[in-house]
Amino acid sequence: MAELVPFAPRRRDVPGHLRDLAGELARALEPHPAVAVAYLFGSVARGEARPGSDLDVGIVFTRRGETARDHLALIGELAARIEGLGGLRDVDLVVLESQGPIFCHRVISEGVLVYERDPERRVDFESDTIVRALDFRPTYELAARGQVRGLRRWLRERYDLR
Repeated sequence: MAELVPFAPRRRDVPGHLRDLAGELARALEPHPAVAVAYLFGSVARGEARPGSDLDVGIVFTRRGETARDHLALIGELAARIEGLGGLRDVDLVVLESQGPIFCHRVISEGVLVYERDPERRVDFESDTIVRALDFRPTYELAARGQVRGLRRWLRERYDLR
């Protein structure tokens, strides 16, 4: 079963190997007032990028409740500007408020904050994310246990493992 990370987000300084990339990301996002906060997450943030890895960037809009649909043109423009940064071709630009609480919690806990236009908005998003993740955690764990049991049963039946 997947483990949840601790529920308090860790404020981490940008690691040395990401400083240039974080600066490039911040410069790409700065001209767009609709973007309040951005996190780098995934293999690049963990220092595990390989050839072909994509650049995972999570953004939070300035106004609460705004979705990707509200900013389709902006998302396309940002993805085009960010593509190629850090020598990585593909960009996965994720509007965090459109994602589930466990995913968002992993981003704020394990990712790296690379851009912050509005500190209050960041705190608002992070505190809401923690509350939603805590509320959803029992359901998540129950579902994960059920998936593991089902997978074990399927493997036993499929491969005649007794």
